[in-house]
Formats: sequence, C-alpha cells, structure tokens
Amino acid sequence: MTFLLVLFAAALSLWMIPVARRGRTYWLALAVLGLGTVFGPNFLSFDGPIQISLDRVLFALTFALAIAGVAFRSAPLPKLHRLDWVVMAMVLWFGWSAIRGGSDPPGTPPTARWLFYIAMPAGMYLIARVSQFERLDIRTLLISAVGLGTYLAITAVFEIKGLHHLVFPGYITDPATWEFFGRGRGPLMNPSGNGVLIAIGITAATILWVRSSRRQRVISSVVLLCLLAGLYATLTRSAWLGGAAAMGMVLLFHSARWVRVFGLACCVLLAGLATTSLKDE
Repeated sequence: MTFLLVLFAAALSLWMIPVARRGRTYWLALAVLGLGTVFGPNFLSFDGPIQISLDRVLFALTFALAIAGVAFRSAPLPKLHRLDWVVMAMVLWFGWSAIRGGSDPPGTPPTARWLFYIAMPAGMYLIARVSQFERLDIRTLLISAVGLGTYLAITAVFEIKGLHHLVFPGYITDPATWEFFGRGRGPLMNPSGNGVLIAIGITAATILWVRSSRRQRVISSVVLLCLLAGLYATLTRSAWLGGAAAMGMVLLFHSARWVRVFGLACCVLLAGLATTSLKDE
C-alpha cells in the first residue's frame, strides 16, 4: 500500500509543476474533491499515525505546489480581508482545542480529526485564494460540480431502489456497514454529506440554467430534476432544506426586484408564524 502511494505521488509531481507555475492549481483542487469523494479513505487507505489515502496525498502535493506557484510567479500574496482572518482564527482555535483534548471513545486522536476536518478544508480555501481564475474557469467549476452531483444523485436513487448492482463503488451498499443503510449515503457513507455535495451540484445547475438559452434549458432542467431526485433519495431533511434554500437563493438573486421583496416578506412572515402557537401546523 505504501509503495502504491509513493508511486502515485511521484507520478503526479511531474505534471503538477507546470500546472502550479501557471497558477492553475484549482484544477488539482477539483481533482482532490472528485478523488476524495469517489476514491477516498473508504475505498483505499493506509492506517498509520494518521490515515493516508490517495486524495490526501494529492491534497498535500497540491497545497505545496500552490505555495510554490506563488514563489515561481514572484507575485504577492492576496490582500487579507476579514473572511481570511476568520478562517485563520477558526483553524487556530480548533487546533488548540484538539491539542488540549483527549482521545474520543474509539481512540481517534482529536488532532487527526482537526487535520482532516478543519485544516484540510482551510488549505483548500487557501489554494483557491492564490489561484488565478478566468471566466472559462468559473464555467468549468460549475460544470464539474454538476457532474459530480449528478453521479451522486443517480447513485443515491439506485441505493434506495435496491439496484445495488448498479452502484459504484460497491462498498456503498455493503450491509455490514449498517449505519444509514437504505438511504442515499453515497461514497461518503453519510446521507448528510452526500446531500451537501448534491446541493452544491443543484446550485451550480441552477446558475447554468439561468444563464443558458431556451434550448439549453431543456437539458439543464432534466439535470436539475435528476439532482433533486438524488437529494430526495438521501432521506435527510437538513439536505432537503439546504438544497431548496440554495436553489431558491440563486433564483431569487436573478429575479425581478418585486419578486425579491415579495419573497423576503414571505420568509419573514413564515418565520414569525413559526414562533407562535401555529408552529405545529
């Protein structure tokens, strides 16, 4: 296993350097997301002091090359704004909490959880901040999000319909891992996380739908229906609410002013009713 990871890292490092020199590290970040979702630790991993998988090796190389790319281009780092400071403060605070805390009942070190659940996403944020984007790159990001979301949506529908022979990777439908079995848990083995990624695909598909021609909207509408079916297949209310809110926000943003005002007024009215004795109805 270790030998395979070393070969994987060595092969990637050769063609990643010119990508980093041109500031196109976001392509590699997309690869990390796709690889980590479909072929992540549940598919192939190596247990050591920390769990190592293909996507984590690729992330480490991408992060290193993103920093090296800034030096190669001799360009200054992006000017820090308030969100950057918030991200840095959050990473440091949770890191300090992880160092001070003990292991949880299964024996997983809190620092490992901090590394993969806090520091790694923050590293992806940093990669995006130092990458150079063009108009075509944004469209590529949207199409990639739709593609990943569509795969997850179709897989989720196959899961709840019992079409396990059509599900890939096969470990998704392994009944030995009983938690969330029968719901659209996807390669992440978690319907909530699966719903988040499908909701991102719904958001991207909605943006493309708004900006497409009439003929293109037919295809976009079919894809959106597929994504919505997959979101439903997670059987998770928080995923439903998140997907609906994301889709609604995009449509509201591109709507006429009176529609936005009316929509906001309805939200305020519903929120007010929810705090009264009518909340049960």
